[in-house]
Amino acid sequence: MASSEAAWERELRDWLLGRLSRHRSTGGIALQGDELRHPPIARWWLFEGKQFPYLGGALAANWERVIGQARALLDTYNATWREESRPNGEIDWGQTLTRQITSPGRTFITRASQAGLTAEERAALLGWGTWLAGEWRLHAGTFSPDTVGGADALPRLQELTQSVNLQRCAHVARRSRWPFLRLVVAESLRVYLEPQELDQLPLPQDRATLFELVCLKRIACALADDPPAMTGVQWLTPDASNRIRVGSVTGQYQKTFGKNEVLERGYPADLAEAIRLFGLSVHERADLTFSLPEPCNGFTCILVEAKSGDEPPSAAVEQLRVYRETIRPSVAGRMLIWGITEKRNTVATIEQAISKQLRNGNGDVWAFSTADEVELVLKACGLSRAELAWTDGSTALTSSYQARRSVLGSVP
Repeated sequence: MASSEAAWERELRDWLLGRLSRHRSTGGIALQGDELRHPPIARWWLFEGKQFPYLGGALAANWERVIGQARALLDTYNATWREESRPNGEIDWGQTLTRQITSPGRTFITRASQAGLTAEERAALLGWGTWLAGEWRLHAGTFSPDTVGGADALPRLQELTQSVNLQRCAHVARRSRWPFLRLVVAESLRVYLEPQELDQLPLPQDRATLFELVCLKRIACALADDPPAMTGVQWLTPDASNRIRVGSVTGQYQKTFGKNEVLERGYPADLAEAIRLFGLSVHERADLTFSLPEPCNGFTCILVEAKSGDEPPSAAVEQLRVYRETIRPSVAGRMLIWGITEKRNTVATIEQAISKQLRNGNGDVWAFSTADEVELVLKACGLSRAELAWTDGSTALTSSYQARRSVLGSVP
C-alpha cells in the first residue's frame, strides 16, 4: 500500500475508532450516568457490526434470542452434591463415610438441585445485562429511538447504583462452561476491553474509494461540532439510501441517479438521444452531497466529486456539471460545486477565486482544491463551523454506507 493510502487509512481509523492507550487502568464502572469512554464506532460495532456465530448474526438482529437465553440461563438448575445433617434423597455413601470420619457431627452427602450458574457466573451475567442495557439505550437513542425499550427486558442488577467490574465479568464469562457466557457475553465485552477487536472494521483497499471517504471525513469534521466529542458513528451499514447526518446537515454518500434522469436533465436532448442510440454509459453517482437545513450565506447544498491519483481538477468538471443539472429541480438556492483532487493542479488562489464568484451574485460557486484545503474552501464560502450558527447541539455523526463487497468489503 502506498504511503498516502496508509496515511488515509490511519486517519480514518483514528477518527472513527480512536485509540486506546496501552497503559490503561480498569476497575468498577459506576452506572449513575457515567459512560465508559470508547471510540464512537464501538456501540455500532457491538450491536450491529460484530457477528456472533453462536447467535448466527449480530446482537441487534437477535435481540429477543439474547434476552431469552440470558433469562433461561438464570433459571437453569443442575444436580449437585451437598452436605446435609439428614439422609434426604440419594446419598453418596463413599463420600459420606469419609466425611463422617473427619467431621465431629453426622453429615450426609446427598444429591440435590441448585442453580446452574455459580455465584460468580450469575453476578457476571447480571452485571453484563445491566451494562448492555445502558449501552443499548444510548445506541438506540441515537439511531433507532423506537427500540430503546428493548433494554428493559434484559436481566439486570437490582441496585443500578452498584458498580460493575467489566474486566471481572469478562474473566468469569470466558472460563464458564456455559456457551452463552463464553460466546456472547465474553465476546461482546471484547469490543470495549480489547482495542484490537475494533481493528476488524474493514476499510476499502481501492484507492479512489478510500480517497472519497477521506474527503467525506474532512468535510464532516469541518461542518460538525468538535469531532472528538462525537458520541456515535454508524459504519458500513447496508442501506440503499446511503444517507448521512452531521449535526443538522444531511447528505448522501455515492448518491445514485437513474440513467434516464441523468440524460433528461444533464444533457441536451439531441446528445441524450445519441447516447441512447449508441448504448453509451453515463456517470450516475455523485461522490458526496450535503444539504443544509436552511440557507447559510446563500448556500443550501454542497456537491462534491473527488478525484484521486494524478487526475487533474478538469477531470471532475463534466461530472459536476451533469450532476448539477440533474439535481437542479430539487435544489433551491446557491450550491457549492466542488472538485477535490489529491494533488494541487491549479494556479488560482482559492480565497480570491471564491470571493470573486460570491460578489458576482447569488449563483452557484465552483471550487477546486486538494483534500488538505477542505477547511479553507468552506471558510472562504462562509460555511466553516464558526459561521454555522444554526447547527444544533448534536455531536453525533451518523452515516450509512452501502456495503459493497467488491469495493468497501464486508463486516467480518
